[in-house]
Amino acid sequence: MKKNRSVAVFLGPSMQQEHAQQILQAEYLPPAQQGDIYRILPSGIQTVVLIDGMFHSTPSIWHREIVDAMSEGVQVIGASSIGALRAAELDGLGMRGIGKVYEWYRDGFLDGDDEVALLHASEELDFRALSDPLVNIRFTLGAADCALPEVRVQELLAYAKALFYGDRSWPGLLDSPVVAKWSDEERNILDTVISHRLVDQKQMDATNALKYVAQQSRHEAVSVPGCYVPLVNIPARRQSRFMANGFNGLRDAATGAELLKKVYRVIDKQSLESMIMLLRQRQYVGEWAVQNGQACPSDYLEDFNHKWNEKLSEQHGAEWMQKNGLTLSLYETLIAERASVEWILENGPCFFGIPRVTPADEADSTVHFIEDWARQKGITSPDAHPLSSWVLEMGPAYFGVGWSAPAALLTELQLTGRACEILEGRG
Repeated sequence: MKKNRSVAVFLGPSMQQEHAQQILQAEYLPPAQQGDIYRILPSGIQTVVLIDGMFHSTPSIWHREIVDAMSEGVQVIGASSIGALRAAELDGLGMRGIGKVYEWYRDGFLDGDDEVALLHASEELDFRALSDPLVNIRFTLGAADCALPEVRVQELLAYAKALFYGDRSWPGLLDSPVVAKWSDEERNILDTVISHRLVDQKQMDATNALKYVAQQSRHEAVSVPGCYVPLVNIPARRQSRFMANGFNGLRDAATGAELLKKVYRVIDKQSLESMIMLLRQRQYVGEWAVQNGQACPSDYLEDFNHKWNEKLSEQHGAEWMQKNGLTLSLYETLIAERASVEWILENGPCFFGIPRVTPADEADSTVHFIEDWARQKGITSPDAHPLSSWVLEMGPAYFGVGWSAPAALLTELQLTGRACEILEGRG
């Protein structure tokens, strides 16, 4: 069976990878943690199957990165574990949930992530389960062939629910103080259930999710539910995405945070400070544009995009974007922002009727846009400092603008292609 490199599956203890590969040949990755979907987006992945993920020991996968992936046309399917939980939370935005665990979360029967949580071994030991998830305990005790009286089922579920998820196990339940009070017949029934009738609902749901994608792959008929969520300039969101973005790979892709570490080693401090000051200026001009409802015409954007591509030292295309941690949607968003700033600066403040500016004053048009932005915001400088100088010195974030120097620096390196050059030791 040929591996489908357009599908990424986050899988851990819910199913052995060897078994999973017999159902669907895909790129299998360890349980997802915060930033992992952002990391793989530039690789060109088209479908993400989220089954297992990290919970309490490591930050969990963001809702935001799932939504961003879907807004860029990536199909995201969730099942079994954290995938079922996230699907129940995001199915209204286009994430597809599969299986009984998803349905129970969706319908409100389950409401805690501890229902699917468990302790497991490391990747080297195939993520072998070291405890039993509560959701499997529920399905086993609720099965038709479980002959325990309902009152005993509820007693045992209440006891299991009160335990730390890592302490939940069938042997532990059999030896629990709750079961110790049962009759011999009831204990024997539970012992028989444990020995012969356990229900692994998480594995069943994971299997169904993989079969669903395998069927799509054979028919090449993937339909992504509509989900429009614009990439807006929110500080925590944009910076977190750029820091987690993957560069030139899938499983072992370098992240934006790792790129920045190299940047600080290879670019001297003075050059970095100059770059950041220039990026601050552009951000303020962009803020002025948004504030005044200005955007470059479509023909200017098309021409700017064409000229920008001509400047690139390498052939522009999917491989170049992947190497620089960009998706097509993200590239188009960033290039449009850059084009608008350049269009405004080329036309100058007089063109837009900025008050108290004459043609003779337009030598440094950036200053006038910054000052006009500040005046419209009611910002004044302390102690008679030049307004534009003080605003630049304080930086956009000081005034509540969605901007950070690391994210802006990463954007610049990505758009210019220097991100790849630095990672490859050529920058």
